[in-house]
Amino acid sequence: MKIDILQREKSLEKTIYKEVIRVEKDKVLENERVRLRELFLKARNARQDLEDESKGLTEKIERVDAMKNTWSKEEADLKKTKLQLQQEKSTKENELLELRRQQQQKSVFLSKESRLLSQKAEIERQKKMQLGHELSLFETKILSEKDAIYEKERNIRELQSRVNREERNQETQMRETNVSTKISILDPDMGKEMSPYEAYKRGIIDRSQYIQLQELECDWEEISTMGSSGEISVLLDKKSGKQYSIEDAIRTKKVTKEELQMYRDGKLPISEFALLVAGEKPPSLSIGLIIGPKSPTYTQSRSLFTQSAPKVFHDDTFPIAGIYDKSTDSKCTIRSALTRKILDAETGQKMLEAQAATGGIIHIMSKERYSVHKAIERGLIDSSNTQSLLHAQKAFTEAVQKNLMPKEKALPYLIVQHLTGGLIDTKQTGRIPVSEAVEQGLVSKELADQIQDEAHYKKDLVDPVTKEKIDYKEAISRCQKDPGSGLLLLEASPDAYQPSCLSPSKPHPFPDNL
Repeated sequence: MKIDILQREKSLEKTIYKEVIRVEKDKVLENERVRLRELFLKARNARQDLEDESKGLTEKIERVDAMKNTWSKEEADLKKTKLQLQQEKSTKENELLELRRQQQQKSVFLSKESRLLSQKAEIERQKKMQLGHELSLFETKILSEKDAIYEKERNIRELQSRVNREERNQETQMRETNVSTKISILDPDMGKEMSPYEAYKRGIIDRSQYIQLQELECDWEEISTMGSSGEISVLLDKKSGKQYSIEDAIRTKKVTKEELQMYRDGKLPISEFALLVAGEKPPSLSIGLIIGPKSPTYTQSRSLFTQSAPKVFHDDTFPIAGIYDKSTDSKCTIRSALTRKILDAETGQKMLEAQAATGGIIHIMSKERYSVHKAIERGLIDSSNTQSLLHAQKAFTEAVQKNLMPKEKALPYLIVQHLTGGLIDTKQTGRIPVSEAVEQGLVSKELADQIQDEAHYKKDLVDPVTKEKIDYKEAISRCQKDPGSGLLLLEASPDAYQPSCLSPSKPHPFPDNL
């Protein structure tokens, strides 16, 4: 089938004939046509240019006409302005003539003033020359006076320096005599001496007898301070904190000069001499007066203190005595707290000054008070700031009343005395309120007002717990009372654990090296 189809296709053949006719353009005619077209275009462009030029000329003519109208208006305005300017010119010329006339008048006036000023200047110059001459004389005198003043100031500084050296030497010249009066009880069976406390523990005496015997014990210390007005001597009972002025005792005839000389020569014991200074006769106490006929015997003792007047405050209120460590539930001295870094140095110094100003440095276990030098010997304080403590001690030995210490320096110490029971008056062997001190003339009314005015209480202490600035009254309010001794202890809380001191609830012996 496929073969047949192929054969039929091959047998079909076509014959095609094409006839091509070429027509050629006439080159002459074509060139002429092109030339005519170019001429036409040129003519048309030239006509267009002429029309544009004609249009431009027409616009220029219109603009010239408009400008002509504008210039006509401006010309009219200029004529009007010219007329106005001519009028103003005439006015200004008249004003100029008036000003020239005034200028001429002022010129004449100024020439006269100039002559007067020249005359005054000459007079002033002559006066200035005279004043300059006088000033030079005054300056010469002033320089001479300054030289004299400088010389006097130099002499004053030398004298002041000498006085300060003498005062420092006098302040450090202090004589201390310490004698203790103790009571010993003899056991009737064993023949052995013992303290009243040991006798009480063994049942030899009862509690009331033990308390009476304890009151008879005393620990006397004489403090003699050299001041500008001479030597000031007081007797201090460290057990009670009371003090007695030897000078006042001589002035009130409680002690004669012969008895004082006997005491100085060592012929009169300090315990007996203290009784005379206190204004009492030394009665002898027999054994039967205290503990009955069958009780053990003891050495003679003397009662040292008279009954005070109703207004007198006994010195039973202590200042802040030490530090209570909250973290270890223990108490320690101020020196130990400073060593352990739980109390800042300035606060510790102020607390020690308060103790010195109210009777002496306190032993927190025995409650005994010591003078500054004795406290250094016993290791209660160090010797780095002795001078300020001696100043505070002066406030305790009547230095303020005898005008040996400026009032402004004594004010902080008097405030501490006021806050801890009253001002110290050695004449009455105790404390008295500020009002009575004013009545007796011990302090002025102005100073008393400052003592009682809390606005004068300096916030020079730092609370060891809160780190805020507080005054001494606020510090007292933040203290705890030691249950054993009743002393005030300021709370402290160290950041890290520190070795404990002594438990406030246990009466451990207090080491001397703290």
